[in-house]
Amino acid sequence: MTNLRRFLTLSAVLSLSAISAAQAETFNAGEYKLAVGNAAPCTVTLSSDGSASVGACAAAPNVGHWQQHGSTIQLSKGNGEVYALLKPKGDAYTGTTFPSNDSMTHTLTLTPTPQTAALGH
Repeated sequence: MTNLRRFLTLSAVLSLSAISAAQAETFNAGEYKLAVGNAAPCTVTLSSDGSASVGACAAAPNVGHWQQHGSTIQLSKGNGEVYALLKPKGDAYTGTTFPSNDSMTHTLTLTPTPQTAALGH
């Protein structure tokens, strides 16, 4: 009976460890295509230091930072306000913007460019 308990306990611990590791997939810094609502996708660069450069992306002009929380990607404005939370969906990340006083909520899709995808996304 003791061996059965040890076996079951060890099996449960290993199963939980495997699930946690699978959910915490590493997100690679690099270039991504960001589609906001119906706007044309634009190039966004997410740097390994947590900064984000949206260049001429009019659909998301205030995004300045990003962070990974488990499998979720958080995009934040330059002032630290959360802009969007994105969850993995296939090879991309999707989510919605957080509404602010002057805007509506939009659907976002963040897709790696071929160079970023080659890094192991």
